[in-house]
Amino acid sequence: MARPLGEFEIIEQIKKALPKKAQGVVCGPQDDAAVLETPSGMVMLATCDVLVQGVHFADEALENPWQLGTKAAAVNISDIAAMGGEPAYLLISLGLPSNISPSFIDDLYKGLGQTGARFGASVAGGNISKSPGQLFIDVFCIGFAHPTQVLYRNGAKTGDVVAVSGTPGDSAAGLNFLLNKQTTQLDAAMQRLVRAHQTPEPKVALGRILAQSKVVNAALDISDGIVSDLGHICESSGLGAKIFAEKLPLSHEALTLAGVLNCDAIDWALYGGEDYELLFTTAPKDFGHLKEKVKKELGLELTIIGEMTAENKTVSVVDADGKIRTSKSRGWD
Repeated sequence: MARPLGEFEIIEQIKKALPKKAQGVVCGPQDDAAVLETPSGMVMLATCDVLVQGVHFADEALENPWQLGTKAAAVNISDIAAMGGEPAYLLISLGLPSNISPSFIDDLYKGLGQTGARFGASVAGGNISKSPGQLFIDVFCIGFAHPTQVLYRNGAKTGDVVAVSGTPGDSAAGLNFLLNKQTTQLDAAMQRLVRAHQTPEPKVALGRILAQSKVVNAALDISDGIVSDLGHICESSGLGAKIFAEKLPLSHEALTLAGVLNCDAIDWALYGGEDYELLFTTAPKDFGHLKEKVKKELGLELTIIGEMTAENKTVSVVDADGKIRTSKSRGWD
C-alpha cells in the first residue's frame, strides 16, 4: 500500500498542477502569507464559500475531481460577478480524508486553477488539513471594483422590474437528470443541463456591464433559487416583490425533462438554485437598453420576470390566472 503524502509533498504537487503565470501575485503558495498587488483607486470585494461532501455535492462528484474544482472556483467567482467586480485571487482551504489519492488532488487543483485563470483569478495560496470524515473545500475569493460601480442588494425601488439572465432552473434539471437513470434515452439532449449543474459559468462580464450602466438598483446571483435570492433583495431593500410564473425563461431541455419525470420546471427555476445567473432590478424605462447591450456584446438574454412592490419583505409568485402560486418547495438553506 502506498504511503500517504505529507502536507508539504501535497503543497509541492499543488504548485505543479496550477498555471505557472499568476498575475498580480508577488509571492504565492510558498511563504506564510500571499503577497498580492492591489489596483489603485479600487475597492476590494471578498467572499468565501465552502463545499462539503454529502452536503453540497454527492459522493458521485468524487469520480470527477476536475469538475469539483471547477465548481468550487466558479461559485465564489460568481459572488464577485454579482457585485460587478473583477475576480483576482483565490485562496483554498482543503480538508482531505486519508484515502484521497494524489491524482485526485492533482485534478482538483487543475479545475480550480484553470477556472480561476479563465476569469482572471490566480490561486495565491491556502491551507491543507487532514479531515477525519468528509472532504471539504473552502474557497476565499478576492476581487476589485471601482467604488462607484459596485452592485448591492439594498437599492431596489418600488416599481422596479425584476430581471434575470439566462434560463434559471437548468442546474436543478441537470441534477434531476443525473439522479434519474431512467432518462438515458435523453442523454445527448440533456448534456447542456448536466454542464449547467456540474460546471456553472459565473457571469463576470455581465456583472461588469450591469455595474457600469449605473441604472441597476440591486443585484445578486442565483445560488439558492429565485424566490429565496429575491427575498434577500427584498429584505435588504425593505420592499416586496411579485414574480410572474409564465414569464420565467425556461429552457426547452428543462421543459422536456420535466415532462418525462413528471416534475415542474417552474419549481426548478423558482427553488432549485445553483444556476449562478444574475438577478437584478432596474427602472422599467432602463431595461430595454440594457437588454440590447447585453445581447449585442455577450449574446446573453435578459428577461423581466417580475416587479418590486411596497409590500414589506415578501415575495409572491403569481400564476397565469392571477392566483398566488403555492409550493412545498423552498430554496437552498
